[in-house]
Amino acid sequence: MLDLEVAVAVVLLLVTLLFVLKRMQQQPPPAPAAAAVADADSVRLRRLAALDPGAAARPATKRSEDPDSVRDGAASTEAPPAAPAPRTAAADAALRRVASSTTTGKTVPEAAPETAVIPAAPATPAAKAANAVTSAATSPSPSQEKRATIRLVPAKGNTLHLPESHGLQSLAELSAWAPVDEINRATTPLRPRVGAPPRLLVCHDMMGGYKQDRYPQGDTDRNVFRVYDWPRIDIFVYFSHQFVTIPPPVWTNPAHANGTRVLGTLITEWDQGAQLCLHAFRSQASAIELASRLVQIAEYYGFDGWLINIENQVPPEHVQNIVAFLAALKRLTAQCNPHGLVLWYDSVLQNGQLAWQNRLNAGNKLFFDACDGIFLNYNWNPTLLQESARIAGDRRTSVFAGIDVFGRGTYGGGGFSCDVAVRAIQGANVSTAVFAPGWVFEHFDGKNLAANSARFWSQFSSYPVHKIGALPFSTSFSRGLGARAAVFGRVVKDGPWALGSAQDVLRFDLPSALAFPGTAMAAGLNQLALEEDETVAYNGAHSVRLHGPTSGAEARCFLRLFTANVALPGPVCVTYAVAQQGPVQAALVLVLAPRGNDPIYAVLHGASSAPLAASEDDRLFRRYGVQRSDVIERRGDYIYLAQCPDDGWPDRTDPILDGIQRGPRTVWETRRYVLLDPVLKDRILTEIRFELQTEKTGGLSRVDVRLGHVGLAHIGSVPLTPAPVAASAVGGERAQTVAGAQAGFRLAWPPAPGAAYYNIFELTTGSLAGRAYASQYYVTHPAGGPDPVYVIQPVSLLGTAPPLSACERIRVSFNS
Repeated sequence: MLDLEVAVAVVLLLVTLLFVLKRMQQQPPPAPAAAAVADADSVRLRRLAALDPGAAARPATKRSEDPDSVRDGAASTEAPPAAPAPRTAAADAALRRVASSTTTGKTVPEAAPETAVIPAAPATPAAKAANAVTSAATSPSPSQEKRATIRLVPAKGNTLHLPESHGLQSLAELSAWAPVDEINRATTPLRPRVGAPPRLLVCHDMMGGYKQDRYPQGDTDRNVFRVYDWPRIDIFVYFSHQFVTIPPPVWTNPAHANGTRVLGTLITEWDQGAQLCLHAFRSQASAIELASRLVQIAEYYGFDGWLINIENQVPPEHVQNIVAFLAALKRLTAQCNPHGLVLWYDSVLQNGQLAWQNRLNAGNKLFFDACDGIFLNYNWNPTLLQESARIAGDRRTSVFAGIDVFGRGTYGGGGFSCDVAVRAIQGANVSTAVFAPGWVFEHFDGKNLAANSARFWSQFSSYPVHKIGALPFSTSFSRGLGARAAVFGRVVKDGPWALGSAQDVLRFDLPSALAFPGTAMAAGLNQLALEEDETVAYNGAHSVRLHGPTSGAEARCFLRLFTANVALPGPVCVTYAVAQQGPVQAALVLVLAPRGNDPIYAVLHGASSAPLAASEDDRLFRRYGVQRSDVIERRGDYIYLAQCPDDGWPDRTDPILDGIQRGPRTVWETRRYVLLDPVLKDRILTEIRFELQTEKTGGLSRVDVRLGHVGLAHIGSVPLTPAPVAASAVGGERAQTVAGAQAGFRLAWPPAPGAAYYNIFELTTGSLAGRAYASQYYVTHPAGGPDPVYVIQPVSLLGTAPPLSACERIRVSFNS
C-alpha cells in the first residue's frame, strides 16, 4: 500500500511538472517595463514550484525583490539571501532538479542566481534625476490621476472586514490554503548579522496568540507587548495552540530588520491532535506532503521555518514517518531558504509515547538527528544539561534549554529570576529558549510595561549584541507606536497608533554609549542628557535627543549608535536627518577599519560639495546621476567630508510631501553623502557614531540636537529612490455605522524594486491613511461625500522616496 501511494504521488508530480514546463515555454518574455517585477517574482515561483508544481501555474500576488542580495564579502559570517534571478532556462532547470529531489529524496545543488544590475544613467542633466528613481518606463507621469469605480456590496454582518492574521485549525484548512493573502505577507528580508552560538531563542506564547498583533495594518492601542531586544535574539518563534501557527507580519518584519530568524509552529495535542497525527503521518508520502505544504506557507508569508510540537501519543509504527517528515521539512526548507530552521520540541519518544525528557537522550535523539535542533522541556537541571551537551557533541548549541517565564517547574523559578537558569545554561554551553516573555504584560495587567520589560530583558544581557553584517541599512529609531506619526519630519497623524512592522532598528544600549574624548574637550558636555524623544520624530514616533547646558568652550562628544562588520568594496551612499539648536555642529561618523592598522574616522560634515564642472569625467555621475562628496579636510585619523550636491536627488528640488498639511514641521536637515576610494579602499565599517562639536561662545549656553534617521547602501545594489507605482482599487464592501455608511476596499500595486514600505496618503483630507509593507492596503472611507484621492509613495531601503508630485493619484468613486 505504501509503495502504491508513493508511486501515484510521483506520477502526479511528474505530469504536473511537464505541464508547467510546457506552459512556461509558451510564455512570451516579459515586457521591458515589467522586467523588474518578473525578476523579483521568479525566485518565489521557482521555490513554490519546488514544493508544489501547480503553484507555478497559479496566479499569485507578487513579492518584493530581496534587497540584501548584495554580498558583503568576508566581513559577514552569514551569507545574505540569494539575489532574484530572471526566469530563464535556469528556472526550468530548477523545476527539473526539484522533481529529481522530490522523487529520490536527495538535494540537488542549485545554480547560482544572476544579480540584477541598475542600468547606467544618461549623461544629460535632465536625465540624471529620472535615473535616480530607476527606469522611467514604469513610472507614472507627474501629477497623473486615474479614476476607479468600485461596486460596493453589503458587508457580511454589516461589519467591514479589516485584514487579520490567523492560523489554520485543521488538515482541511491546510489543504485548502492558497497563496492569496497579500496583506499578511512579511516583506522585510532577513538582514545578515555577525554573531556566534550559543544562541538565544524567544518563543512568544501570549493568551492564545493573535491578539492586537493580528492586525497587519496596525491598531490604536499603544499599550501592547513588544520585543525590543532583537540584537541579542537569534530566533523568534510565534506560538499558539492552533494546528498551524503562521507568524503575523508585525513580528516577522521587525525581526528580519534586525537579523532575527522567525519560525511558525505546528502543534498537535490532546485527542484531536492524536487524530490529526493518525491522518497526517499515516505514510511517508502523507508526511512528505505535509512538509511540502508547510514550506510553501513559510515561503509565501516570508518567515524562516518551523517548531514542531507533537504533544500526544502516536502509534509506534508512525514514528519513522514523523522522522521522514522532519527530514523532508528540513531539506525542503533549506532549498527555499538558506537560513531556514526546523526545531523539534521535547515531547514524543521513539516508541511513540508522550513523555517529556527535559534533556537529550536515546529516547528523543532520532528526532534531533533529523532536524536542526531540539527545544527541551522546562524541568531540566544542570546535570541533565551537561548530559545533553555530551550526547549532542559538536551540535551542543543546537540544544535549546527551555525557560518557562511563568515558572511552571522551570529551573530558577522564571519571572525576574530567569537569570538563575541563564547561568546554568551558559555553564553547559548549550543554547537558551525563553518561553512566554509576554509574562511581563500578562502578570502585571499591562501596567508599568516599560520598566518591567527593561528589568526582565536585563537578565539576558550576557548574550552578545550582534553586529550589522550587511548593507543596505536604515533606521529612524521608531518603536512602531506613538501618540502621533511623522513622515519626513512632518506630523501627518495625530492620535495613538501601533504598527509592529514599523518598528525600526533601535540604538541598542552599548557599553559607554556616550563618550567624551579628552579631558579638555569634554568640558561642558558631561551634563548633556541622552534620551529617546517621543515628542519629535523624522519618521514614525521617536528620535534620539542630546540636550543640555554647555560652558561656552569648544568641546566634543560622541554617541555610539551601532557596531558593524561590513566590507565596503565600492561606492557607498549615506543619508541622515538632524535637527540642531544652539552653538553646536552635529555629524555622523563612520569608523572604518583597515585590515591590521588603526581605523580612520569619516566625519560626514554639514557643508556642501561644489557641483562638478560639466566637462569633468565622473563615472559615478554618468551611471547613477549623483556626485561624490568632497573631502574638506584631513586631520590625523579624521577625514571630513561634505554633502554631495543636490543634483540627482528628485526630492531635493521638489517638496517630498507637497499637498500634505497635517501638522507643524520640525526643522530637519537631511544630509546625503557618496563615499568613494580612497576613503573606502580596503576598509571595513565597524561602527556608526553621532558626534557633537560645540562652538566657543564665552558664556553659558544650551544645545539641543536630534538625530532622526540614518541610512547606508552600496550604490548600485538598490535604487537611490524607488520608482513610483501605479495603484488600482479592488474589492469593495459597505456597512452602516453610527457615523453613516462606510466603504471598505483594497488598494493594490506592483512592488517597487528596492522599496522597504509604502506611505498611503489620502489627498482630499491631506492625511496619512497608513503604511504598508506588502503591496496591498485595506482602506475605509465614508461611502457618501467627495470621492477620495489616494497616492502610494514607496520608501527605499535607504530611507528615500519620490515626491508626491511624481506619484500617480487614484480617485475612487463608489457604486452601490
